[in-house]
Amino acid sequence: MEYKAAVFDIDGTLLPNGRLKVPLRTQWALKKLKRRGVRVIIATGRGPARANRAILGGIEYDYIICANGACILRGDRTIYFVDTYERENIDEIVSISERMGLEVKFIYLDGYYIFRGGERKKLLYRENKPLEEIFEQDARANRKKTEEKGELPFAAFVITEDDRSAEFNALSAKHSMVPFCKHGYDILKSETDKVHSITSVIGEMGIDWSETVVFGDGLNDLEMIKRAGLGVAMENSAPEVKAAADKIAPRCEEYGICKAIKEIFYK
Repeated sequence: MEYKAAVFDIDGTLLPNGRLKVPLRTQWALKKLKRRGVRVIIATGRGPARANRAILGGIEYDYIICANGACILRGDRTIYFVDTYERENIDEIVSISERMGLEVKFIYLDGYYIFRGGERKKLLYRENKPLEEIFEQDARANRKKTEEKGELPFAAFVITEDDRSAEFNALSAKHSMVPFCKHGYDILKSETDKVHSITSVIGEMGIDWSETVVFGDGLNDLEMIKRAGLGVAMENSAPEVKAAADKIAPRCEEYGICKAIKEIFYK
């Protein structure tokens, strides 16, 4: 089978845990793949501000799907699609989160924000800073500032030691809480996911799912791995993801993507 498109998750797939930037060897493997004529798509739970060149380096891609499908940018970083929340979405998410004792973070094009004390405060961070440290800054009031902007967010997430997704989903009529990493949970519109967004962009390029290879490791990658013509899970993937995959690649830390690309596209 000649595959025409390849979809890559970032964290745990392209980017090893603890690393600040996709390794050069992995960057080069994706650049060669694109120059071979394969359409490259990035699909991540990260917001656009945390899925930029500082993280991805010189990777060339056709589209990048951010916030698990709520925002899509073209390769030149112009907006292809943004599924913006309405005010009622924000009100419901904040209300349920407060009822559950959780502090919700909202994803905008330019970064992550919280609502506290009636103000919207931006979580400040330096580029190339590990995601975990953004969450830690939430406790440092002197590292935040109030932003007066008119646009609305398109995704949200919470950090909690315990899995509260079933509780949240029972209370919400419009949103779903799904895990994206250990202790991290996205809050998305019920119809938002990576599969819908990938369907849109590959359709735009005249490519079918059967002609698409998907690489991932997390539970938010599960459905796109099931849907792909060839679903590839990293060895470090969640058990459910590995069980659904057609192929298992070596661990991300062992340049598993590079090895899998060679086996699939350079036979």
